[in-house]
Amino acid sequence: MAGMTDTTIRDIAAAARDVLAAALPAASVYDYKPVQGFNTLPAIWFTPPDFERRPVDEAESQLGSYDLELRYTLHAYVLDNATGEGGRGAEDAAAALIGQIVGIIDNNPTLDGAVLIESIIESGEFQYAELASAQVSGGMPVCGYEAVFAVSTLV
Repeated sequence: MAGMTDTTIRDIAAAARDVLAAALPAASVYDYKPVQGFNTLPAIWFTPPDFERRPVDEAESQLGSYDLELRYTLHAYVLDNATGEGGRGAEDAAAALIGQIVGIIDNNPTLDGAVLIESIIESGEFQYAELASAQVSGGMPVCGYEAVFAVSTLV
């Protein structure tokens, strides 16, 4: 009988990374948060997911498979060039970036076949932060979104 493995989690994050990186070549896209910080912005990365799985007798899909729901946190940040919090240009850039990400996922919900049912950006929350940087001591001021990237698939 099929089951969820760590490979399932890594493969879906890697597929999402590849789809976003191909569509957003100017962005740094990772399926993990880089320890050394970011060299370029915008930066997009995923944290490991929360998950829920339904047993075969409760599944709504094909026999012999588990329905698996994964919820990754997708982080998407741009440089906040403004002094202090705020700055219309940075906020507009963050909104444009998350809008592009939503559109990319909406237009490719199976992530080139890696997901058997669908993936979607469910929700997002705007925030200001400071990220570690390989180029700037003390970190970079950024703004962007933490979004819920939900995946429904079969294992």
